[in-house]
Amino acid sequence: MRPIELLVIYLLIGGGVTAAMARADLPGKGLALLLWPLFLPTLLGSAGPEPALRTSDPRIAAAARELLAALRDGPALPAPAPDPSATVAGVARGLEAIASRLSEIDAVLARPEHDPRDVGGGGATASVQAAREENLARLRALRDASAARLEGGLARMEELATRVHLARFTGDPGDAVARQLAQLAAAVDCAGEVSGLAEPAAG
Repeated sequence: MRPIELLVIYLLIGGGVTAAMARADLPGKGLALLLWPLFLPTLLGSAGPEPALRTSDPRIAAAARELLAALRDGPALPAPAPDPSATVAGVARGLEAIASRLSEIDAVLARPEHDPRDVGGGGATASVQAAREENLARLRALRDASAARLEGGLARMEELATRVHLARFTGDPGDAVARQLAQLAAAVDCAGEVSGLAEPAAG
């Protein structure tokens, strides 16, 4: 193969690496066209964590980013351990589903007609008033339970990140980390709910 052909292939690969780094918003993309062999490991290393950070909630994104960074630098996980990126992505999606429901409940409770000071007005019968008060109380309890699950999920992700750092610096094997990852994956059900992270508030 002639040198000009090798140069064209080299630049084509560099163009692909540059475009991929631009999509991932990675630093150094301006030099990647010519020096793409130096940036390829960074690009490949960023491919796994990306799905977990696709969340509009900054707290969830920060917790996912922290946990993924710890897992990348932490001890190797024994087989068959769940894929770290997929696990954190699933947990982030579950927490975002809870955060979304929490916002919806808050919006309902914030309506003027649901102000606790106004409950009981409008000439409604005593039974209707009591039913309305009970429904609002159950809605608030559901809101509190969702908030507790969200906070519990975030705390559990942060605790796992510190456990990974501890295992890294103490030289512990990744068995305990793998078990906690599996437990975290099991805590996220198919409906996007994180269950078992906090006891529901009493209604």
